[in-house]
Amino acid sequence: RFDFQVRESVDIENDRMRVVLRVEAENQDASRLADIVNQTMSWALSEADQFPEVNVATGNYQIRAITKDSLIIKWRGFQVLILNSAHSSVLSRLIGRLQSKLLVSTITFELSPEQRKITEDSLIDRALDAFKARAVLITDNFGARNYSIVKVSVNTSANDVRPVAMLQARVAGSLESMPAVREGTSKVEVRVTGTIELK
Repeated sequence: RFDFQVRESVDIENDRMRVVLRVEAENQDASRLADIVNQTMSWALSEADQFPEVNVATGNYQIRAITKDSLIIKWRGFQVLILNSAHSSVLSRLIGRLQSKLLVSTITFELSPEQRKITEDSLIDRALDAFKARAVLITDNFGARNYSIVKVSVNTSANDVRPVAMLQARVAGSLESMPAVREGTSKVEVRVTGTIELK
């Protein structure tokens, strides 16, 4: 019996862009702070609604007290906005609008589930062919007549290579200031591990 593994991999262009922005504010009055955060997020959602190609979701919302010597001196609040799209140029335009009132936390790129599945299916086919070819090579090398497969497993993995932008400062007057982005690639890999028995 022989145990061995074959691998097939490919670098594929990322086809989805994900952006996380946040509303962030401070105020001496907690109610006023909540109004600021809520109004700003409502404005951002209204802007995003003008871009049907973009998937929109809100995330963490928090308002907390800032204390000094056990006394509340002010309140700080934030709320997160998460945007996803297969159209990076469209999403970049939306970011350009939102940057006038929101902070951009991260910009990342990844493969869509659909593209990942298509790529993995193709690699599985190639990896299984490579496994059978390796089995034939081993069989011939040892002068056996044939082989049978005792067991085989197929594993997939993806190593996303994502250009990431960490933007922590508000860009003043950046209503149409679009970030410069490039999608990059992700490495998708399939491993076939198995055991054959020579006959």
